[in-house]
Amino acid sequence: KENKNLSSEVSWDIIDDSIGYIRCKTLGKGSADMLIGKVEDFSSQGIDKVIIDFRNSSKGNMQEAFKILQYLLPEGDILHTLDKNGKKELACKSVGNGTSSKISLLVGSKTSGAAEVIALAMKDSLGSKVIGETTKGNLVREKAIQISENSVIIFPDAKYITSKGEDLYKKGISPDIVLNLGENESSLLSEEKLPYSEDLQLQKAITSFKC
Repeated sequence: KENKNLSSEVSWDIIDDSIGYIRCKTLGKGSADMLIGKVEDFSSQGIDKVIIDFRNSSKGNMQEAFKILQYLLPEGDILHTLDKNGKKELACKSVGNGTSSKISLLVGSKTSGAAEVIALAMKDSLGSKVIGETTKGNLVREKAIQISENSVIIFPDAKYITSKGEDLYKKGISPDIVLNLGENESSLLSEEKLPYSEDLQLQKAITSFKC
């Protein structure tokens, strides 16, 4: 279920004085403005390499995801939807110039929905490096029908595909660099207690800018 009232859970840091790091646990109301503002803030400090961490991001507002993509990506069609009858519709389009920052993304097996849509589009349209584990594959548009004053049925009515027609529904996004964390490291990550130096996926994202 897409929750349009999710609170934002966005945090950030600077790594090695040259790489910006943004962790986005949920894509709730205001998340897009926070993330975009942080990318711009990094850029004003001369930091043009940014890691966006969507590991454990399983809930989100798709409109927030679209707003992020419209800022990060240059002018053009970004995502379409495809329903069970084969009807294709434009879901997200950018009319801006896109960011000049280099973006790498961290994903995990729990990455789902709106976060997956961002990672998929960034990989497809901008060639951003995706590092981590295969995502959940919940790339669907949801429709709500009010059946009574207090009851709403929410169900998927179409799947998201890239501008190139790539369909990863139920398959998930395969990272460019596949790297699994151990059980202990995964537990520490979910508790936000995993040190940067012991986070192998983050360290690989840092070195990805040199590739």
